[in-house]
Amino acid sequence: MLLSTIKPTELLAGKVVGIGLTNLLQLLIIAGAGLLAAGVGGMLTLPSAALASTLAWALVWFVLGFFTYATVLAAASSLVSRHEELQNVISPVIMVLVVPFVIGVSMLPSSPDSTFTAVLSLVPGFSPTLMPMRIALGVAAPWEIAVATVLSIAAIAVLLASAAGSTPTRCCAPAPE
Repeated sequence: MLLSTIKPTELLAGKVVGIGLTNLLQLLIIAGAGLLAAGVGGMLTLPSAALASTLAWALVWFVLGFFTYATVLAAASSLVSRHEELQNVISPVIMVLVVPFVIGVSMLPSSPDSTFTAVLSLVPGFSPTLMPMRIALGVAAPWEIAVATVLSIAAIAVLLASAAGSTPTRCCAPAPE
């Protein structure tokens, strides 16, 4: 019914934006509470400018990462017609999401300026996890941040267009007889 009145791209973008704003609000509340507790407890040792910059970049990468993976997950979930099949198409996407985290926590602490992580941090699916880690460690060059940001935004646009075009079924709607 909805797809007869609005374009699939608009519907998908609306869902992603709505859920994204909810997640962003949750992130800001948790981060604010953590910063407040750390400030009151005297736990923050970074200069405030460095902290503000790191937090701003973390927020930017959260938004870019959310839109990247939300769009991929929305496209993947549009391929199934029943809830029971949903896990089969979402699992590979979740595994791809875990890989940059594992790389980041296992490689960056011991070798923050490695070429491998520098290159992977430019790849749109890996950037939202690896780039904020590299920024916080102080090893990401400004041009790397700019290139990764532009590539991520371009990837989101491509993913949104292809995801909206790949909506042949509606999840959990009764099959026509």
